[in-house]
Amino acid sequence: MEAKRKSKEEIFLSLSRVIENFLQVSREKDLRQKPEITLNASIIDDLGIDSLELMELAGAIEKELETTLTLEEMATAKTIGDVVDLIYNLTVSKS
Repeated sequence: MEAKRKSKEEIFLSLSRVIENFLQVSREKDLRQKPEITLNASIIDDLGIDSLELMELAGAIEKELETTLTLEEMATAKTIGDVVDLIYNLTVSKS
């Protein structure tokens, strides 16, 4: 039986949880200081994720969303919306 493909909204909600957990664990930040995670949020400017953290985040996303992301694909994503589109398009191409 084939798994139901997630909508972009479902992907965004899952991705938001992954990013929030990632930032909390990787930086041990106080949650009162957390950045706002929106579709338009810049991965670098708004979330403050550097290239090393981007690689680690890609691994966390792959594990949680059961997908495979290349570093090249993640490097082209500038916003959270770009990552949502990337994951959505990957799931569409697999079905």
